[in-house]
Amino acid sequence: MDLSFTPTTDFGALGPRFRLLFGSAVERKAPDAASSRQEFGLGAHHVVRARYCIDRGRLWQAEHWTSLVRDHALMLACRRRGLEPAWGRGFDALPQEQLERAEGALIRSISREELLRALRRSADLLLEERSAHEEGSKIEVLLREILD
Repeated sequence: MDLSFTPTTDFGALGPRFRLLFGSAVERKAPDAASSRQEFGLGAHHVVRARYCIDRGRLWQAEHWTSLVRDHALMLACRRRGLEPAWGRGFDALPQEQLERAEGALIRSISREELLRALRRSADLLLEERSAHEEGSKIEVLLREILD
């Protein structure tokens, strides 16, 4: 059971799984999902942010950005296969080979070398999904330069 508290004037469905058990709800428009292009662009942005954080010794912040890169790549993979991308709902339904590559992008420790390794693997996952962005090839060149 998911229990939440919201003012009556704002209470309503934001997603397709909402089920009202009692009381009343207002009609709400579900927020628009990010487009594949936007999802890819956010992932590319996060690669740059993660690299800057690593270079500046902000290793926990770099961990945050690197994990987001991996998550955006997995969301794009879900979207391409018609799976629910939000909140990781479709991640477990991805093909095993995809999940094994994503496992290689997990961060094992907070060190510069490990963060760079995980960031490169996360960027590889993202770039596998670059067809989501028409400028994907150009962005790949830029990201590879940043990661070298």
